[in-house]
Amino acid sequence: MSLVKRIWRVLRKPQVIWKELVLRLQVLCFGIRYHFLKQCFSNTDPSRKVLIVSLTDNPAYAKWEGMLLIALRQKKCTPVVLTEKKYRNAQRTFRMFGVTEFIYLEDLLDATEGEVDLQSLEELLAGEVNFKSLLDFAYRNIDSGRSALSTLVRKMRDTSLAFEDPAMRSMLLDTFTLSMRIVHAAEKLFAEEKFEAILFHEKGYTPFGEFFHASVNAGVNTVQYHYGQKPKSFVLKRYNKNNKTIHPSSLSEKSWSHVQGLSWGQNDEEMFMNELRESYESGTWFNRKALLVDKSLRSPEEVRKELGIDPHKKVAIIFSHVLWDASFFFGESLFDDYEHWLIETVKAACENDSVQWLIKLHPDYVWKMKDLGDGVHPRDIVALESGVGELPDHIQVIPPETSITTYSFFPVIDYCITVRGTVGLEAPCFSIPVFTAGTGRYAKLGITTDSSSKEEYLERMRTIQEYPKMSSEQTSLARLHAWAVFDKRLMLFDAFELTRRLKGYGLQTHVDIPLRSVREVESAADLKDFADWVIDSRDEDYLTI
Repeated sequence: MSLVKRIWRVLRKPQVIWKELVLRLQVLCFGIRYHFLKQCFSNTDPSRKVLIVSLTDNPAYAKWEGMLLIALRQKKCTPVVLTEKKYRNAQRTFRMFGVTEFIYLEDLLDATEGEVDLQSLEELLAGEVNFKSLLDFAYRNIDSGRSALSTLVRKMRDTSLAFEDPAMRSMLLDTFTLSMRIVHAAEKLFAEEKFEAILFHEKGYTPFGEFFHASVNAGVNTVQYHYGQKPKSFVLKRYNKNNKTIHPSSLSEKSWSHVQGLSWGQNDEEMFMNELRESYESGTWFNRKALLVDKSLRSPEEVRKELGIDPHKKVAIIFSHVLWDASFFFGESLFDDYEHWLIETVKAACENDSVQWLIKLHPDYVWKMKDLGDGVHPRDIVALESGVGELPDHIQVIPPETSITTYSFFPVIDYCITVRGTVGLEAPCFSIPVFTAGTGRYAKLGITTDSSSKEEYLERMRTIQEYPKMSSEQTSLARLHAWAVFDKRLMLFDAFELTRRLKGYGLQTHVDIPLRSVREVESAADLKDFADWVIDSRDEDYLTI
């Protein structure tokens, strides 16, 4: 960049430059304070490489990913980071953890220039384009359609895309072509390089999704590390061709069979239910998303009074997803997208005034809307206004910023509706029937009411009041399953802690590393457990029972 351009950049956006300077100073201070990290488990074997796919310039992410890479160095593995050249702050941070090998996405793409066969994409776009056809698009045995479309939806923050619009067709062509180029780049990388393991935090959106599927197809030891709902916790899942669309916090068939064989009694259930309540009371439940900021537990009477709930009517609550934060890669859905599902569900609810309906907007909107700027409304409101119109008196919308916690709704509601949200794990623990509109981590386990078609699902919405509460046996099974997912799937870390705080402009990530010497790092039991499971195990789930 020329001197004139640099000066012009500063004059136009001085706040950007200031933010960059602050980041660099933070990285420098971190390097001075934690200078010893480079020396930890430094005797590695260059023939035993582990790859972490880290395509972000957030130094906080690089810090906790750096700790995971240090853990794997004790297995003599040489850490390698897949990134982009522009992500300089992340690279500076990784180097402070002793990482010296980087693979750049730009170089991989340049090496596959001209290899993409666009015929299948051109044929797709020449025909009748719809959400499902794009979602189902596959290229070289990789579900690139799911990654590309999810990425475009997230970018546009809208699932109601006008596919017939020429400008949208151009965006589709660019997005899908890039996805296909990344498929070639990923295949080339895994054909030329051997890795002991490949680690992903994100595995759905482009370019992560393409590398993830290529890794699985190549038979590489592919692991996703995902936030747990407790502080200092992560969920670990190993993927193969048979489970590649499963949510990381799910239980494999083997794990679920093992869990069902455990002794599980009334005392166990009560302990788990008390722990669940305490997590909400203390504000630690999914605190990485700041979901409980400015929220509190309420009594059933307080909830009914605040919302004007008729005590003589049954109550059904629709837990809406973030409509454009598309998790299409976690199973199959009855409807094309979350927006279509919400609109059709509410239309069916309009026909059923025997039940009082609540539509609870996702609490993630609180920080996502801050991130987007003031004056932005949740997509759900726009979708309902255009797709349904004025709502009747027996239906009301609960905004994402409500001060009532999700837990406070459980003693009040009779039915829970979701596609595949986390609430589908919680509600059955209170004997509340859950109606799903897609497969996911808890479908077909006997704890939810799953429909095989749109028609069956919508008819259930029209007659939902006829369904009884769950039996004690079903409730006990649901609690056992939730306990295994929420407690026993977690790997707890003391070597570092990731926290996310809600600021005026969204969520800000922080990482604290309490270790202060090489000896403390090399003796950390949690880092050893992580390395042992990733390198030596072949289990699908990290499970502590």
